[in-house]
Amino acid sequence: MKSVVSTLISTLLLLLCLGSTTARLVPQQAYQPPFEDGTPYSAVLKQSQWTIQEGCEQGIACAVLTNSQEQTGWYILDLTTNSSYTDEEQAYAAGYLEAALTQPLIWHSWVSQFNGYSVNMSENFLNFILTNFKWIKTQAEDPSSNPSYWEQVKLVLYQFDGLYQGYSDFAPSEQNLTIEYFLLLALKYEIWDIENAIGQNSTTSLSMKKQYDEAYHCSVLIRLSDDKQNLFASHDTWSPFNNMLRIYKHFTLGFSSIAVSGHSFSSQPGQLPSGDDFYVNSANLVIMETTNSIFNKSLYTTYTTTETVPYFIRIMVANRMATDGQTWSNIFSLYNSGTYNNQWQVVDFKQFQPGSNPSPNTLWILEQIPGFIVAEDQTDYLITNGFWPSYNIPYYEFIWNISGYPAQYAEYGNQYSWSQCARAQIFRRDAPNVETFNDMKVIMRYNEWQTDPLSLQDACKGISARCDLNPPWANNTLNSYSAFGAIDSKITSNLMSSGRVVEAVCGPTWDSQPVFAWTNQWSSSNHVVGMPMVFDFDFTTLVPQQP
Repeated sequence: MKSVVSTLISTLLLLLCLGSTTARLVPQQAYQPPFEDGTPYSAVLKQSQWTIQEGCEQGIACAVLTNSQEQTGWYILDLTTNSSYTDEEQAYAAGYLEAALTQPLIWHSWVSQFNGYSVNMSENFLNFILTNFKWIKTQAEDPSSNPSYWEQVKLVLYQFDGLYQGYSDFAPSEQNLTIEYFLLLALKYEIWDIENAIGQNSTTSLSMKKQYDEAYHCSVLIRLSDDKQNLFASHDTWSPFNNMLRIYKHFTLGFSSIAVSGHSFSSQPGQLPSGDDFYVNSANLVIMETTNSIFNKSLYTTYTTTETVPYFIRIMVANRMATDGQTWSNIFSLYNSGTYNNQWQVVDFKQFQPGSNPSPNTLWILEQIPGFIVAEDQTDYLITNGFWPSYNIPYYEFIWNISGYPAQYAEYGNQYSWSQCARAQIFRRDAPNVETFNDMKVIMRYNEWQTDPLSLQDACKGISARCDLNPPWANNTLNSYSAFGAIDSKITSNLMSSGRVVEAVCGPTWDSQPVFAWTNQWSSSNHVVGMPMVFDFDFTTLVPQQP
């Protein structure tokens, strides 16, 4: 088995190399330079070798990593690429520089997220990934159709390749991560969907299954104020608390082949896209999602194949190519992998003029499952109701039915009802009262589970979940006592989005609840590293800066 795995890993390294001289160069001898907090560094190609140097002169990519974790909970990465170079060079340099500056953070993220897993990938799992990447590589090198799409896929692969090589060049030997482990980071949100497709549990221990199923369920609220002067967009990430090593990224890309150059998003070290997902870009789009479960497992075995494009690539391609919600939906729908199945919300702030109803195509809602995508303009819903809520249950009847929700509803009731689940009722009661930016902060951090009858005495049933506050003895099979809940909140508005400005807070809500801290109560989570011990942070304003 060991020799088979080694062969597969070697093959994958070759697959990720796309033939350009920038994609797989002989690295400079590995060393750990003194990367200073808040200092600009650039990725430079000299004599066919990649190096990192201080300052931005002649750099193919330049970045500043700012450590504000003690003050806000966030690391901030501002990165730009130089349009004087080829798109391939820029993409590779962006990945290489990001990994070099964040190498210790990537290691901490790996330990915190995967130390509790039995990372022992099966031959079937590796074969699926390898076959999939081989097909993607073939399409990217010689696309038979849609060459502009596959050009962007190729650039994502260059960026991933640079990220892996940059990490490898600067990581101490005891922190080495193989290419298979880096792929696990890239496919973090898709692992269990792939395993459903191949019909086995092959990468993680069964004891982690429930935590994974809970892990990526978020809250979203899009609110049009009653006077129509304000349009807000907000997102709470729900996750196990061992994911609270956070980095907020501002990227400005000089690629000649993309329509959208500026991208700001919440993320984690080692992830190319957001993963949360929350994006504000220079086309004045805000792109968000909440994750939906798939109970009809036959969808995976039928539609999740090796001739599709993984989520982590499709989201980056759509974000770079689309300047409106309908185009974004069309591009994101291509080569649907059926992995990381979400309800996506695309808010086009270009269509909103204060004082008037939003124009058509202001709000597009897309729902993906294996084999099927439904996407429609829901601006009329926003105008009629004054808000759009999202909370991990499909809105479209077709998606709800074919995903297997009717059987879940029959067994568990309103927990699986789009209109009657706890958050649906809380949003319906409270969202009409949101008129100001501060009101948005309050509702997105809302959790009064002890007194709110809609929360049913369940700390998980708030807009901002705090499952760690549930009594350990509570007899609730769907929302157990665990270090799990909403780990942030991000909010923007029509007054902020054009500048990619966001107000964000890191950590579980403490508006009406105790501050979360890594105490002995959570000794079973002792693999958590690189995070603050206490999460008592307030909202902070995040603005792109030029390195």
